Amino acid sequence: MSIETTKLWDSNYSDYQQYLFDRIRGLKENFLTPMGYRKISNLLNDEGLKTPRGTSFTNTKVHSIYKKGLIREERVNRKDIVLRSSTIIEPFKVLSNGILKSVHPPYVEEPKFPVPLKDD
Repeated sequence: MSIETTKLWDSNYSDYQQYLFDRIRGLKENFLTPMGYRKISNLLNDEGLKTPRGTSFTNTKVHSIYKKGLIREERVNRKDIVLRSSTIIEPFKVLSNGILKSVHPPYVEEPKFPVPLKDD
């Protein structure tokens, strides 16, 4: 069985980073009046907010926070992939010295289609 998951990583976003991403995303994706990166940076600077590194905002820093936040969100919310590989069932016998020995050629069960994990 093969499982691909992204659930092994903890989120290393601080509350402030998440707040900035949510705020920038709200301003950028507002369907009535979406704002550009330069206007968003000016707005955040006028409110006295700083980047997570303590510097003032520029249009490129706003774009970076937005882009990396979307990538992170996609990774965290990605569904797990489970693939069931071939199962080998091999009859064996135990020899007098305790070693296992194959009796017949192995029987290979054909793999089934991918099986999704159930959401908890």
